[in-house]
Amino acid sequence: FSDGSYYAMEIPPGRYEAWVDTTQQDFLNARSIPAVRRFEVRALAEGDFLEDLNFVLQDRTPIEEPEEEEDYYRILAQRSDDAIRLYVSAQEAFYRRNFGESLELVEQSLALYETDFGLALLGSVLFVHGLRDHAERLWETAANRNPDIRKPDIRMLELMIELERVGEAELSDRYN
Repeated sequence: FSDGSYYAMEIPPGRYEAWVDTTQQDFLNARSIPAVRRFEVRALAEGDFLEDLNFVLQDRTPIEEPEEEEDYYRILAQRSDDAIRLYVSAQEAFYRRNFGESLELVEQSLALYETDFGLALLGSVLFVHGLRDHAERLWETAANRNPDIRKPDIRMLELMIELERVGEAELSDRYN
């Protein structure tokens, strides 16, 4: 709708992902937070009703320069520190396989300060969410900007997806 709200009816039960069209984001010069929302429609007798599957579109335009040069550097330093803290937290959440938390944290980090490593991590998070094309583009962008960044080991990411899907106990039984 014109106010940004949306709805969908008659969606069959199952697990889904939703995202804001990247072409529209580019047109608006905006970034979607979060990039992806995961949700499940349950098979209930009265039907399932989901709310608060919201996205915030954040302007990509850089912050205005403060009047005092000293304030400008202070703001940049604070944003940089915050972005690094959020990135490290996102990385830790990713390795704990808490992909939803990792996605939110890395998006917050990138909203403050877009780093090549942040883009690469976002690519890995999107990969485990099934958005492989988006992941490939982010990895390529990060690697082009920084030659020290390499594409992650796809087999390891697929194993993380498998662990998420079937659980560690079942995999342990299968491979022991």
